[in-house]
Amino acid sequence: MLFQSIRALERLVGPEVRGMRSRAHARARSSRLGDWESILYIICVLGTFGINQAERNEYPAGELSFPHIKQWNSRNAVNASRIKRLHMDSALNFFNAIASEMDDGTLRQLAVDMHRILFLHPECPGAMVTLEGVDPLVACNNFEEEIVAALLALMEQYRREALLALQGLLNVGTQSMVEQSAGPPKKRKLNAVPETLTMMTRSKAHL
Repeated sequence: MLFQSIRALERLVGPEVRGMRSRAHARARSSRLGDWESILYIICVLGTFGINQAERNEYPAGELSFPHIKQWNSRNAVNASRIKRLHMDSALNFFNAIASEMDDGTLRQLAVDMHRILFLHPECPGAMVTLEGVDPLVACNNFEEEIVAALLALMEQYRREALLALQGLLNVGTQSMVEQSAGPPKKRKLNAVPETLTMMTRSKAHL
């Protein structure tokens, strides 16, 4: 439930539960936008709870730290889809309910940018079905190519920025090692290389 797109959740529910207006929505074709929507949800979860287990273990427990994003994990597909529609309906809703709970950094900005492209297209903004029965999530299928192209360009921009930041960290780490090794020659153990530098080198090779 947590990562499924809104319309994928609604297709899990019978038309008698969705109501007459939703039958047409369920019959509308699926598109790549649903896959991108799921990617957005993954980024939101990582930005909220952490990208590794150590960070997740540090997330505060208790009702006071219960973020809105946990509502997406409802066992009821109807409730999960309604909550997601509400959270995705506007830039303000998304920021107040989701982005504001994320760490202030790159993942948060990426999520905000992706939400803008996916849900705030000028021709089909929002995520709530109108009183006239117009579903912006269905209407956006007419602009699928344009939206996907914008998302791909966005991801390329963030990829380039990440590589530049990684290169800067590697340069700093290398300079630090050179300075530490200046002076009389002495043996250096392999495990003396900073673990962060080793991890960054592996990450760069992977990218």
